[in-house]
This record gives sequence, C-alpha cells and structure tokens, in this order.
Amino acid sequence: MHRVNTERFNSALRAAAIGLSLGLALSACGGGGGSDLSSPSSAPATAPAPTPIPTPTPTPPTYTIGGTVTGLTAGQTVALQNDGGDTLAVSANGAFTFTTAQQSNTAYSVTVSSEPTGRTTCTVSNGSGTVTSANVGNVVVSCVTQHFAYVTNQSNTVSQCSVSATTGALSNCIDSGGTGFSTPYGIALSTNGSYAYVENYSNNTVSLCSADAATGVLASCASTGSGFSGPLGAALSPSGSYAYVVNYNNSTVSQCSVSTTGSLSNCASTGSGFSNPDGVALSANGRYAYVSNQGSSSVTQCSVDAITGALTNCASTGSAFSFPWGVALSANGSYAYVANLGDDTVTQCSVNATTGALANCAGTGTGFSGPLGLALSANGSYAYVVNQNNNTVSQCSVNGTTGVLTNCASTGSGFSSPAGVAIN
Repeated sequence: MHRVNTERFNSALRAAAIGLSLGLALSACGGGGGSDLSSPSSAPATAPAPTPIPTPTPTPPTYTIGGTVTGLTAGQTVALQNDGGDTLAVSANGAFTFTTAQQSNTAYSVTVSSEPTGRTTCTVSNGSGTVTSANVGNVVVSCVTQHFAYVTNQSNTVSQCSVSATTGALSNCIDSGGTGFSTPYGIALSTNGSYAYVENYSNNTVSLCSADAATGVLASCASTGSGFSGPLGAALSPSGSYAYVVNYNNSTVSQCSVSTTGSLSNCASTGSGFSNPDGVALSANGRYAYVSNQGSSSVTQCSVDAITGALTNCASTGSAFSFPWGVALSANGSYAYVANLGDDTVTQCSVNATTGALANCAGTGTGFSGPLGLALSANGSYAYVVNQNNNTVSQCSVNGTTGVLTNCASTGSGFSSPAGVAIN
C-alpha cells in the first residue's frame, strides 16, 4: 500500500484555503475582471444643502396726525407744520390731517408756521406728544381775529377800541391816529378792512384813511371824492365797487366808484325821495339800500342795480321811527335796526326775504341817550349804539333767533360827542 505524505497534503490544503479566502474577499469588494486593486471604489455624490429663504421684515404700521381748526373767516388760510416740516395749508374750519403718517413711539409737534392775517392769530393745544398705536386726532388750532371799533367824535377825532373776541366789550380806546377831520359824523370801512371813510359835515368832504392790518391805526388821511353837501353817513356795496354817501343838506345820496386804492371817483346823485338823510346801509346780498331820513322820520328802501350800482325804485318802508339816524342790518339779513334821535330808542324791523321791505317795527333795547350811529359786531352777536348826549357807546346782546336787543350797557371810554361807529 502507497503511503500518503501527510505533511505535504496539509500544506496544499492550507494554500487552497487561503486562495479561496482571497477570492471571496475580492468578490465582496467588487474586484475581479482585471480590476486594479490599488484604486479605491467611487462613493455616490452628495446633493448640496438648500439655501435658506430669508423671512421678510414686516412693515411697521403708521398713524396720521390731525385735529380741528376753528375761528377762520372766509378767505383766511393758516399754515401748520409737524416737527418743523410737512407744511399743511388749512383754508376752512373743520378737520385737518397731515400728509405724512408716523410710526408708533415717534414724537409729533404741531405748530403754526404762518398766521392768516396780521390781526388773526392761531394757537395750538394738544399739539405735541408721542404716537401710540392709533391715529392722533385731538390737536386743536384756535384762531382769533382782533376786531376794532372806530367811533367818530364831533371834537374832530376818531377813537379806536379793541373788541373782545369773547364778550364783545370795547377796551383800550385810544385816538386812532387819523387827522384832518372836520365835525366827523359817519364812518364806514372797506370790505377788506384796509380803508376807513369818514364823513366830515363841516367842510363837505369824505376823508379816506389807511387802516393798519395789524394795529388798526388810521393814517394817511386825505379827502376823496367830490360833490358832497353836509355828508353824515356812508356805506359800501358788498363787492366794494361802490360807496354811497348821504348828503343831509341837499337831501341826496351820492354814488361813487371805488378804486383798488380805495379812492372815490365819479360821484353822482342816485335814487330819489330822500329828506335830510343821515344814515345808509346795504343788505348783505347787495340788492337793497336803506336810507334813514331825519326830515320825514322815515326810512327809504331802494333797489340796487346789479351792474351799475344805481339806486332805483326808492320808496318808504317800515314805521315807528323818530328822527332816525343810524341804520344797520343783521348779518343774516333778517332784521334792520334804526337809531332814533327823537325819542332815544332803537327800532327793530323784520326784513322780507323776497322784497326787502321792513315790517313789524318795534322798539328794542334800553338806556340810549341821543342815539346816532349804530353798528353790529362781525359775528352778529352784539349791537353798538352811539349816545351823543352822554358821550357813551351802548353794547347790547343780540338774540340769535328773534334779533331782540337785551343787556344794553356802556362799553369803552374816552368819547367826546360821539356820532358814528363802525366795526371791522
């Protein structure tokens, strides 16, 4: 029997086992097929991380700044600013709002950058603060116009008084600064308040004076117009185009053209049927003129031509007059007031809205003494009656509904034989 070499057999067996192990290892690693064992296998590509989208910053809410304006009159404009800018022009009473809105926790400060006129000043309340989370609407702009009263004194002067914006009382009465007067009786003011017209009875002239816009002082007084005869009163048309001067001595009314400089020209008689006229007033709509006649204790109503300004269709209207002098109409045109020199009274008449005729005339107010001139305040709340006999001016409250005069009492001081009054 052939004997097997055990040692050689075991060696071959170990070699075969090693070879099998290497083959299995290469197969598991993707080897074989002539692959280069020294090259590492390729790993799969990794996708890049997405770029994050930024979250948009929210727009903070904004809030408006505003409030209300009071006290402006027709044609006036007040300029307001917020924090020294964002200028806003306000031309009517009521609500206002600045254009630029503000964010919460920002400061605001409302101021007046330009006053309406030299005589009108505006003050701001609740004007500054910090915006919270709501619109600001409680800013209050209050405008007050300083009015002046002018009273003619037969001692050849004109007194100027301040008119209280709240009570209507006259105060700080001083000489107006105007000169050249000669027994002045009537006085009228231009519609814009820039000029005063004073009727001088003794020398048959009308003085034109400039009125300072801020102080009211009269200056540069000089004669204007011509053809007057004992002028006692005057009135201007609502448009300011014509002036009407009553001539006591020849019982006429002169109509004059008014230039842009205030001067009177082309004065000529207009209307008819007057008797020693001493007062004149025009309705607010300019359609009618009312002339008081001392000679006949009557009031004449005339139609006013809308184009030429001429007085036509003149006829007596109303009743209960006694040597009537000054005449004035309420701002709404509902009532006429006539001062009666003959019995120390003031007559109040209703004005027909269609025809302009005076009716239901009766005495109103008390305490007058030789009343001559008569005027109403700019807001129609007060009437001022000049008392020649005791050198005073009576201020009366005007009932807003009935027009009746009440609570008449002396106001102002320093008058000397006063005759006429006008309020700017």
